[in-house]
Amino acid sequence: MAKQEMFNVLKVDIDLKPPDLWLQNWMDTRDVILSYFGLEMKKIRYRPTEHGWHFWIHLDHEVDYDMMIMLQFILGDDTNRCYFGLQRQGFKRFRGKFNMLFSKKRRLK
Repeated sequence: MAKQEMFNVLKVDIDLKPPDLWLQNWMDTRDVILSYFGLEMKKIRYRPTEHGWHFWIHLDHEVDYDMMIMLQFILGDDTNRCYFGLQRQGFKRFRGKFNMLFSKKRRLK
């Protein structure tokens, strides 16, 4: 049996640029949500995008793929990213490689 791939970084895409206080409160409440699941946020990185923010939430320990995509949804990830994450549940080999965020999007001609 193949070893199950584990993850310790959650990726969340928010397509909104809220006021600074809202953004800080959003980040603070992610820690509260994670504690409900017995997890701790070790650090959070974020970067502005054209329409909002990308977040990389580093956990104190690893979770499996199913838990990762559920947590990303609960933490407020873009619903299209959540949908594609669910579609990849059955693909064991490369599914973790598709959970990415880009700082820039390239348009194909």
